[in-house]
Amino acid sequence: MDWKKLLDKDVQDFISEHEGDDVAALALKKSPDKSWPYPIILDQIKVRQKARQKTPKLRDTKSFVFPPHFLYEQVSSEACASYKAQITRDMEGRFVDLTAGAGVDSFFLSENFSSGVLVEKNSGNAEILSHNVQITGHKLEVKNESAEDFVSKLLAKGDKVSLAYIDPQRREDAGGRKGLFDLERCSPDILEILPDLAKVVGAVLIKTAPFLDIDKALGQLAGCLPDAPRIDVHVSQWRGECKEVLYYIDFSASRHEDGALITAVDLGDDGAVKNSLSFRKRDERNAKVSYAMPEVGKYIHEPDPAFQKAGAFKYICQHFCIDKLHAHTHLYVSSGIKRDFPGKKYKIMGTFPLKSKVLPVGQADVAVRNFPQSAEALRKRLKLRDGGMHRVYATTTHDDRYCLILCEKG
Repeated sequence: MDWKKLLDKDVQDFISEHEGDDVAALALKKSPDKSWPYPIILDQIKVRQKARQKTPKLRDTKSFVFPPHFLYEQVSSEACASYKAQITRDMEGRFVDLTAGAGVDSFFLSENFSSGVLVEKNSGNAEILSHNVQITGHKLEVKNESAEDFVSKLLAKGDKVSLAYIDPQRREDAGGRKGLFDLERCSPDILEILPDLAKVVGAVLIKTAPFLDIDKALGQLAGCLPDAPRIDVHVSQWRGECKEVLYYIDFSASRHEDGALITAVDLGDDGAVKNSLSFRKRDERNAKVSYAMPEVGKYIHEPDPAFQKAGAFKYICQHFCIDKLHAHTHLYVSSGIKRDFPGKKYKIMGTFPLKSKVLPVGQADVAVRNFPQSAEALRKRLKLRDGGMHRVYATTTHDDRYCLILCEKG
């Protein structure tokens, strides 16, 4: 990959000039210079358009080169990378990133450590990473080898590392299919190298996609280790989307008898925690749940994605002193608004039976929760335009009846 051509002034000027353009339309035009690697330049423009929100500091760093678009999709946002640094802020010594990629997470993690090693098995990506490490001024060493080989060398030397960070690749290859979310189907195979890592590192931080079931992952991680280390889970949300699930394994501490501590967080663009909720599995099992009907004048609350992914559906009732609509309907009601509740909050304007064909509004968002019909089909039947100041929930109440709940936003 002729990525070094991206550093030429003329190419840099072209990228800057066309950063806001439609890349597909640009691809139909001839390259301004036959010597330019035009597909790579277009790919860089495409990545930089996404980087405007996801990694703005790196985007604004002069001569920073991003990895190919298909790899950038898995790159952490700067907000999420900052949160990882917060998780490890009390650590020191040396860390290793076994799947360095674009290095975004490592740039933030390095704030806590005296030194760090970035392992990247793709030679072209390793070259780009070395370049970016140099221009950003981070004191990090880049190694072009596989995670498995690097861990084997640590074992052979008896070398110790404070933290190992792993963000396994979830594709088969550059153009491969998506969906490789199970730990054993990622690269590297975390379940295979984790026992060796336990011999040479103080702790491991693993990033997974939100699609992986937390209980399944906890069982697999605990099952491949001879001892029983402490495992904490962090579920991070940024800009309204659940982005990552992190597993922090501390080999210096024993597993808690009440289960893993699970923390869900909503992050601002700077990585600051805007809202959070922590609980253990036993807390969820033993939480007292109360149920109520959606009555006019009450408020309905819906947890944000990260807080739903964390799985504290019963614990939320107890923690916020709030009632649930149904065991499998993750909507909650209360007589007053719970301002610290981590999610959407609406005032209930009315409830209607499912057979209703017309509501007293002509425009509303439609959402279905524990309901057998799609939101689009229901919107058409109710003849509602999308948007506006109202929201309609089609859901199931605790007496196993379907109903429509009309809410007011704001």
